[in-house]
Amino acid sequence: MVLWYRQPAEKWLEAIPMGNGMIGAMVFGGIQRERIALNESSFWSGRPHDYDNPEALKYFPQIRDLVFAGKFQEAEKMADEHFYGVPAAQQAFQPWAICCFPSTGSKKPKTTAVS
Repeated sequence: MVLWYRQPAEKWLEAIPMGNGMIGAMVFGGIQRERIALNESSFWSGRPHDYDNPEALKYFPQIRDLVFAGKFQEAEKMADEHFYGVPAAQQAFQPWAICCFPSTGSKKPKTTAVS
C-alpha cells in the first residue's frame, strides 16, 4: 500500500496515526524535516480507575427486548444513556515526545520532550 500526500500535515488531526495499541505515533510527513509525535499507553492525563457503570446491567434486558422488537433507535438511545463508562468521557492521551528528523544533510535528529 502506498499513501501519497501533496504536503506534510500541519495539525494533529491531519497526521497519520500508527501504532499497536500500546505505543503509537502521529506521522506528519515531510521531506526537509519529518516530525513524529510519540505516545505510550500509560502516559495520559487521567488516573487508572474502573470505567464500568454498575447500573448498566439492569438496562440490558430492556435494550435486548427493544432490539428483538426491531426498535433499534430506541435501543440505541437507551444504550447511549446507560452503557457509557463513568465518566462517559475518558481522559486524553498526551504526547510523550515529538521527534524531528532533518534531511540527510544534518548530523543527528532533534527530540523535544513534552512536559
